[in-house]
Amino acid sequence: MANNVNDLICVGAVPLALLDYIATDRIDEGVLDEVARGLFLGAELAGIAIPGGEIAQIGEMLAKSASGGPTLDLVGTAIGAVPHERTPLDGGNVRPGDSVIGLPSSGLHSNGYSLARHVLFKKGGLSLDDQVPGSGRRLADALLQPTRVYVNAAEALWAAGVTPRGMAHISGGGLLNITRLAANVSYVLDSLPEAPEIFGLIAGTGEIDAAAMYATFNMGSGSASW
Repeated sequence: MANNVNDLICVGAVPLALLDYIATDRIDEGVLDEVARGLFLGAELAGIAIPGGEIAQIGEMLAKSASGGPTLDLVGTAIGAVPHERTPLDGGNVRPGDSVIGLPSSGLHSNGYSLARHVLFKKGGLSLDDQVPGSGRRLADALLQPTRVYVNAAEALWAAGVTPRGMAHISGGGLLNITRLAANVSYVLDSLPEAPEIFGLIAGTGEIDAAAMYATFNMGSGSASW
């Protein structure tokens, strides 16, 4: 949900609706109820509707989970519209001297989990019940922290009469995502939001240098605008 709508706002669009598709090896009403609840809460945060969806039980096409629980493949497709008074954003109007506004992330934001799992569980031997140092949280809770929805923050700019020249969703690939903007400029980021503790645990356990961390994870910045 969040990744869909956070992508839409980066072109100046207002998210309107999302359709979901769930494939599973078997129907587990408890699990599906939790998925539906998560979709509802995400849609509420984004201010959008979920007018329809699909559930397919395709046991022979999905690998069995190691835990014995149901296997799920969850897909979402969102649509939005750019209001007639706005010009779609591609970053082409970003100019030298513009300010960059970064919004903090809540955690991994659905990216980098393959590396995180390898480092924390295979290499570090940690369990989901271990504590994340400095946070007072279980590792399970830190890893499953929902992705922030930035729709209201983006719309607040327009409502305040501030017209962004470009917006970037800092997801997989980290801060390198700002190079997606169609602007012939360089960027100087002299102050960044503090990275949540989970990133320090991943870096320390896996002995991963800062360059690799910033090229893989959002490192505390979930969205940026100019």
